Amino acid sequence: MTHLFHDKLLDSWREGVETGLSVLAQESSRESMRLQEAAAYVLVGGGKRLRALLTLAVSHDLVGQAGRETHAIVPAVAIEVIHAASLVHDDLPALDNDDMRRGKPACHKAFGEATAILVGDLLIGAALASLSHPQIPLDRQARLSGVISRTWRELCVGQQLDLEKPEGDTRRHRMVELKTGALFGAALACGAICAGSVDSVTEALSQWGVRLGCLFQKLDDVDDGERDRSALGAVQEECRQAVQDLGSAIGRDLPMTCEVARLALKL
Repeated sequence: MTHLFHDKLLDSWREGVETGLSVLAQESSRESMRLQEAAAYVLVGGGKRLRALLTLAVSHDLVGQAGRETHAIVPAVAIEVIHAASLVHDDLPALDNDDMRRGKPACHKAFGEATAILVGDLLIGAALASLSHPQIPLDRQARLSGVISRTWRELCVGQQLDLEKPEGDTRRHRMVELKTGALFGAALACGAICAGSVDSVTEALSQWGVRLGCLFQKLDDVDDGERDRSALGAVQEECRQAVQDLGSAIGRDLPMTCEVARLALKL
């Protein structure tokens, strides 16, 4: 029964995120249909929405009162928009130079490089603007905007470090923390902020999210052949330990957050 409840809840969250992304794409540029089409192309459909689900799961777990509205769907959608913008830019020929994304041509192949650059920039602004939600208290709006802004900076630094081909385990790990881990950390932080958590809890969850993102990347590297498959067992054990450690990070159980983490880590 619990597993079925979790599945239904996750499905409802995904549906809400997809609706939010569709609305944001439509509202992103009323003056240019081409930019609006490009925004919809990269936002709607595709992707597991793991980061958004983490935001919603943390908020749900921390609130502890059925029916209490935290409006966590707002930053959950913003997190996915930021993720999409980063992928649009990463795929450009000057960066990772990927022609395909989520089973279809990358944005710059479908709309041209100039529009891809602009739509990536557009989405960053749209994500930040969306946080000015009238039903989210102003202090939480400010905290959410701070998290999203800082995370975009970290993503850019991580991408630059990747371009510089960092040498040494410490430098490479820092690159992964910034390029992948930061957005997972932001997802948990935003959920905590929406639930009204104090800074110490928000920061603890953010740091755990960075750890989750780094493990997610390790698994992805194995799947992509960039990491020896013989390392898979050790990585999976790290993943199991990370999920077990989540509750101790703030001293309470977070069942839905653990559920999404297991999904992300394929446990």
